[in-house]
Amino acid sequence: MLSFKDYATQHNISYESVRKQADKYKEQLEGHIVFQNKTRYLDEFAISFLDEHRGAVGVTAVILHEEVQSKTERNEQLESENKELLRKIALLQDQVIALQNENKAGLEAQTQLKMLSATKESLEIEHDELTAKVATLEEQNRTLNKANSGLEQANEVLTKENKNLEKEKNSFVKSWFGLYKKKPL
Repeated sequence: MLSFKDYATQHNISYESVRKQADKYKEQLEGHIVFQNKTRYLDEFAISFLDEHRGAVGVTAVILHEEVQSKTERNEQLESENKELLRKIALLQDQVIALQNENKAGLEAQTQLKMLSATKESLEIEHDELTAKVATLEEQNRTLNKANSGLEQANEVLTKENKNLEKEKNSFVKSWFGLYKKKPL
């Protein structure tokens, strides 16, 4: 027998999660949850049942949300690339049909297709290189921003020190003998 609180502690979840899950499967767990001194206890069947039906919903939801978001962005990118490729494919198909109708230069169409594929591959490689360069530049920008904020803070400190020194300098006057002494209050 294991209390709801102990079960929650062992599985690193909240007491409320255990209570909600037990309420959700109330019919299946009937007779397997015991009340003693205002505390609810789970028997072995209830523990194994809840283990089987418990999911890491919170963590999974966050992970799934991030995955869905990144996949959505990737899908949008792929859709735009796909549209562009479909447009290029449609152009190629028109060229192939025209060449077939005229019974000309089947080899030229294949050559053009190979060139477009090579161009696509080179563009993909260039895209990957540019993406890596952008990431590097963004990292350099972050580093420069950090350095800039550090310099601004140092400048503020120096400005404050300069003002303090100026105040202190103005608190002295030249005496009759060419020496400096503190101004009388």
